[in-house]
Amino acid sequence: ITKQGNAFKAGGEIAGGSYATREAAAYVSGSAGDLTYALSGSLQRSDGYRDNSDTDFDSFGANFRYYPLPNLRLELSGGYTESNAGLPGALTTSDFAAGYTRTDTTQPDDFADIDDYFIKGEPEIQLGDNSRIKMGVSLRQRNTTSFASFGGGDFWQGETELETIIASPQVIVEEKLLGLNNYLTFGFDYVSNEEDIVSLPADDRYNLKKQDYGLFIEEEIVPWGG
Repeated sequence: ITKQGNAFKAGGEIAGGSYATREAAAYVSGSAGDLTYALSGSLQRSDGYRDNSDTDFDSFGANFRYYPLPNLRLELSGGYTESNAGLPGALTTSDFAAGYTRTDTTQPDDFADIDDYFIKGEPEIQLGDNSRIKMGVSLRQRNTTSFASFGGGDFWQGETELETIIASPQVIVEEKLLGLNNYLTFGFDYVSNEEDIVSLPADDRYNLKKQDYGLFIEEEIVPWGG
């Protein structure tokens, strides 16, 4: 496995625009011995064109690769995002007739807040010159809270959690077979989704679960060229 000896880099930017829109972003990457790293983050804010259309969005990501042995690579990555948004809703012809303008809202309390993070590990073992084993495992969790008002009443969604677990081990073989270029990949996919839903004020609670399994194999032989 070839190490990625990245030179140190760092940078950032600041931007602004209409409706008090502003953004800041920064990154840093490099390597230290057998470890390579990359970190990045950004912040975004905007008051929006309409009342209750403000948005906040923050994100952070990281990636690390470590080479403890010549034929072994350990990779760990993760990220986090937080989004908070006002929901101004639609305006009707009767709203305009009543004196509302295009920047107004009849739903000043509606909103949607989302927190989302993931973490992924993927060790890779080199077998010979052109074959390897990869063991990808990841966890993602998404939390949502929102409020919406409409003609039929109000809908309040309490904290709803969606958790996703994915495992995808695979073996990749790129060795000659009977003198022909041979590319073989086989592995197993596992995906688990579990969602806890809370609806207020009735405090209705639901739990949804789904699991998927799959085996796959792909064989490609190049009779000439390649």
